[in-house]
Amino acid sequence: MMISATDRTEDDVEVLRPTNTIAIAENKVTLPCTSRVNNESRWDFYDLDSNQPVNIYNGAKAGRRITVDFNSCSFKTCDLTIEAVQPRDAGYYVCFESSSTARKAASLVVLGRL
Repeated sequence: MMISATDRTEDDVEVLRPTNTIAIAENKVTLPCTSRVNNESRWDFYDLDSNQPVNIYNGAKAGRRITVDFNSCSFKTCDLTIEAVQPRDAGYYVCFESSSTARKAASLVVLGRL
């Protein structure tokens, strides 16, 4: 899978975060997304076995365990939170600007509980 860490447009839009994260199963994890401009952000997910993205937030509610701070998604931040993270949540999360090609990928590693 080829995911560029940061792509820039002619307007020099840049997504600055998320960052790689390690979480313990059943705990809450938040992946922050921050950009330099006030564009709406979106989230895609690539699991460890697929090259196909799954859109998990495109301006609408993300899901039961996955939430997005809707109030901030058009104001430079768009944090994604997973309640009770599971091993199936491990993979690559990509935050991107809806009006440009600016994007940033981060990996999520989920460790099991003993």
